[in-house]
Amino acid sequence: MKKLMHPGGDIVPLVNPILGFGGQEVNPTGMICLPVRFGDKTKSRSLEVNFLIVDVATTNNVILGRSTLHKVKVVITLYLLQLQFAADDGGIGKMQGDQRTARGATW
Repeated sequence: MKKLMHPGGDIVPLVNPILGFGGQEVNPTGMICLPVRFGDKTKSRSLEVNFLIVDVATTNNVILGRSTLHKVKVVITLYLLQLQFAADDGGIGKMQGDQRTARGATW
């Protein structure tokens, strides 16, 4: 939370462990609701998303769950590294990935 420059007063404590990617139990620090914007200034979608806070080593900063992707009406094209979503104005917003960045990710 220090890196986000967030005071952390909004964190809801959690006591139930979750399963990590390797199948091990992970104890979340808590949960927080943060504002999120998909897209750019012209075509975007804004909403508040609940995030679990965990202290684990991973290449990901944030993982968006199916419920969030469903709310935003996301369509993902892995081959094109593209994500399309329903924008707040009723149009279609797009986010484009980068091939070099994708190849550098460790799965």
